[in-house]
Amino acid sequence: MFNLLKNYSFFYILGYLIEKINIYLKSDFLLNYLTNNLISIEIALLAINISSSGIILSRLKEIAPEDSFSETIKEIKITIFEQIILIGLTLISFILLDTKENEFVSVLRDWLLFLINGIFAYFLFILFDISKSIFILIDFKK
Repeated sequence: MFNLLKNYSFFYILGYLIEKINIYLKSDFLLNYLTNNLISIEIALLAINISSSGIILSRLKEIAPEDSFSETIKEIKITIFEQIILIGLTLISFILLDTKENEFVSVLRDWLLFLINGIFAYFLFILFDISKSIFILIDFKK
């Protein structure tokens, strides 16, 4: 649990830094791009994660006894559930950002932008982590 909290904190801070760079550069490119594409990107990365997890599990069945990777299956299920929750958070964040003339939302605007940027970075990290796992399994000698 601590590791998960550490990851979330890191990527939220990364989202904050990304947004501060955007503000400094006076650029709306990333916000416009993410507004138009992030949900689709997240769903595609979730599909990649599920497919890659299937490949990883298939390879694990070849390497180890069947009952020795129940923790791995549990972690994969948690990751998939986590990504679905993050897609929902992204959707809610975009809905709130699009809300007009609401003082509560205007106060939250920066926090929502940090969250959106952080979620995007976290999805890229998950993709990197899955890719790394696949390469480890490819290089594994039985």
